[in-house]
Amino acid sequence: MEVVSRQGEKVVRYQASGQVGSGDGIKAGVAYRMKDGSMVYVPEQAGQQAASPTTTTR
Repeated sequence: MEVVSRQGEKVVRYQASGQVGSGDGIKAGVAYRMKDGSMVYVPEQAGQQAASPTTTTR
């Protein structure tokens, strides 16, 4: 898989090795493949991320 991103005027390409990765994290959004083959990334909105435990002190 290849990921191409644009950082200002610079285009950065990343070629994945194909190995499975692991780590900690939360869902950051959803990607959709369109009929024309393009990909659209929709980031999560604030408030839709995984809930964290909260503590209230009185």
